[in-house]
Amino acid sequence: MLKVLYQIAKRRGFKSNRKVVEESDKEGGRVTSALKTNEKFLADNNYTTVGEALSCDEKFALHKRNKRDDYTNSFARDDFLRELELIIKTQRNYALKNVPEQAIKELICGIDD
Repeated sequence: MLKVLYQIAKRRGFKSNRKVVEESDKEGGRVTSALKTNEKFLADNNYTTVGEALSCDEKFALHKRNKRDDYTNSFARDDFLRELELIIKTQRNYALKNVPEQAIKELICGIDD
């Protein structure tokens, strides 16, 4: 369980600190484009989580991470937060049975920083 939570925290997705990406910012534009593409990809293919898409879809068979100047495997932080919330909800009666609610909230807040 800790391994799963650690991996999500480590690769917690992209969260922009600006509302609008300037057209002159080519890299920011590529990241934003990849995020929108992957958000649509998850919805169109009925994937519940990023982890499910990464493990099941042929699109990610060769590599799960981004390569230099290629952001096609980028996901939004909200996608990872939804996955984390689903894991917590599912594991609440098992691996997380004795974990205080405050610790869970701190974990989620730590990933969303």
